[in-house]
Amino acid sequence: ALASGFAIADLHHAVGHDRPNISLHQKVTRLDRIQNAFFRGPGDAPGCFALESAMDELAGAPGMDPIELRLRNEPDRDPTRGTRFSSRYLREAYGIGAEAFGWSRRALAPRATRVGRWRAGQGMAAARLPTISIPAAVKLRLYADGSATIECNTNELGAGTSTAQIQAAAQRLGLPLAAIRFLHGDAETGKTRIPGASAATSSVGAAVKAARDNLVR
Repeated sequence: ALASGFAIADLHHAVGHDRPNISLHQKVTRLDRIQNAFFRGPGDAPGCFALESAMDELAGAPGMDPIELRLRNEPDRDPTRGTRFSSRYLREAYGIGAEAFGWSRRALAPRATRVGRWRAGQGMAAARLPTISIPAAVKLRLYADGSATIECNTNELGAGTSTAQIQAAAQRLGLPLAAIRFLHGDAETGKTRIPGASAATSSVGAAVKAARDNLVR
């Protein structure tokens, strides 16, 4: 049975540590249909698409280069918290992308370029994937024959967790990949969450690094 009804919730929340002009608006509309949402993977893409589309419209109003608009507003700190970024190379990415795609040579007017009977255009957008770190534990064993094993409670969903951690351990220990085994699902090791949202690569990898340092000591 479908529940009938229609409602709009208008939520407004102003944020900003040193950027008082930042505000977030969210409107929720209840409809008799399946919710439109992301399918697997990172859910950031739909939000980034809306934000980047709005940035393009903002750049178009004064006739500004969309990349120039983004560069002028690129922060050196998190504008909502005032904290420093652990890493952020968006300026460099803009430059590399613009050079690779001949951005400066594009036609500025919309619908000005044709490829055969098709109209062609060039656009740009930025997206992000946050690095999530969660508690993780591993046991790292180094054997006399030069091989090593990594034991971890996490599971393998087919996303390459085992391969990534073998690569991490090989780099840390200076061993070939073939000399390392990753034993997942080890209940005797400390609790580690499932490798969702790309969290295992960074989280278990950090545990491998810490285990390697302890092993060397």
